[in-house]
Amino acid sequence: MMKILSTLCIAISLLLVSACSNLRVEQTTAGDNLSLGNIGARSTKELSSWQLSGKLGIRSTKSATSANLQWHQHKQHYILKLSGPLGTGTVTAQGNQEAIEVKQGSKTYAGIPQTIGEQLLGIPIPIHAISWWSRGLPSPELHSPLNIYTDSEGKISQFKQAGWELSFDRYQITQGYLLPTKLSGQFGDLSFKLIVSNWIITND
Repeated sequence: MMKILSTLCIAISLLLVSACSNLRVEQTTAGDNLSLGNIGARSTKELSSWQLSGKLGIRSTKSATSANLQWHQHKQHYILKLSGPLGTGTVTAQGNQEAIEVKQGSKTYAGIPQTIGEQLLGIPIPIHAISWWSRGLPSPELHSPLNIYTDSEGKISQFKQAGWELSFDRYQITQGYLLPTKLSGQFGDLSFKLIVSNWIITND
């Protein structure tokens, strides 16, 4: 009887070991754009040069407006162009994580990207973070994100950073990279929505 029980225990142990060896645990972080191997895309963290065009909508307690947006990113430097109802004519801003210069008609002013968003857009968006948020990633220049959620494929669908509750939707693969085409942000009574109509990858 003891011999039979011993043989049974060994058999059960072997089955458990075999079952455990077939399990795969995927550990992901917010900065990896999560489980991209499941859908054949490359991590957007690798992107250093790219362009996007789309429409930016902004809503505050006082007004709602929109503008056409073009963003050109080359490594640490970016150029942002806004045209439409948001401003008079075309607004061009260029800078990096430390400084930004804005040209609006005959006026030129400078500042830091953490605070110039309110002057430029009417709501306190940290401009430099757009280069990360638009790709569905938290900005490493800001405090660590909170409440990170992913969808069934492992793509980031939501997180909170710098007071903004951010949501990402309509992912598509562009030139091998998985990128969202809809970004929504909520900060109390303030909100914005970016609908991307076109992504262009220009990595060197």
